[in-house]
Amino acid sequence: MAKITCVGCGALGSQLVSALMKAGHDVTIVDVNSSMAAPYVAQGAHCVSSLEQAPVDTACILLCLPDSGVVKSVLSACPTGMLKGKIIVNPTYVTLAEVADLQAYIEQTGALYLDAAVISHAGDVGTDDGYVVYSGNKAAFEQIQDILSAFSKPVFASENIIGAKLLNYTATGVQSIFELSFLDGLALCAKYGYPPEEYVFHVQKAMPPLAEAAHRNTFLCFSTGEDYGHYDDNIHAMEQLVDLVQKSDAVKELTPERQKQIHADLLAHWTSVMESYKLN
Repeated sequence: MAKITCVGCGALGSQLVSALMKAGHDVTIVDVNSSMAAPYVAQGAHCVSSLEQAPVDTACILLCLPDSGVVKSVLSACPTGMLKGKIIVNPTYVTLAEVADLQAYIEQTGALYLDAAVISHAGDVGTDDGYVVYSGNKAAFEQIQDILSAFSKPVFASENIIGAKLLNYTATGVQSIFELSFLDGLALCAKYGYPPEEYVFHVQKAMPPLAEAAHRNTFLCFSTGEDYGHYDDNIHAMEQLVDLVQKSDAVKELTPERQKQIHADLLAHWTSVMESYKLN
């Protein structure tokens, strides 16, 4: 059992805290809103309002915060030298342009830094279906692999710090496109009076990846329409991705020759990719 500190107990932080506790670790939650941590405190976790109050012998610090600005604010409040030698794991979502800057900011405190990306469907963290990747300080990764295994089989993407967030960036785009397309189809069923059960049946048969993504992320409730609550979230996610793509200038790297090679590679692997998504 290790002592772990998790800063933030929102949608992501709560999943990680739950997985850590199930694995038997001693978890301290840092959150100014103690009500967020209350369910886990009732199960044996600890809750403090600042990182400075967390155990000094914590094995690692997880940052599950809204953005890079909040990350910097939380860390800057720590006394000088407090973070030296500590392992900081950061699954907080930040843009690709911010990744290197955040690494430099954290490492100047003397901490060992691992960026992380939770590339899993809702509820998969802590199960065999969970997939979490890490990039950055490989020695730090190796030191806490046993702890990270509470979330999924630990996967080290690269010592290049961009690795984890780059994978998360593309996976989020694919997932959002699939789910948004599925929800749009449900909306059209309602508009034109087409039976949603038939729609789902044919989607499962004709487009397995789309059906799988929707099934694992969307609560299907045809009679009440509760599933439409995800619609705006996915549209917002796609708008953010389009904005990031436009700002990244990645299209400059896609020369005609490179596009042909990518297309050829996809065709070569398409059968095996589709086989892996077949539904029972």
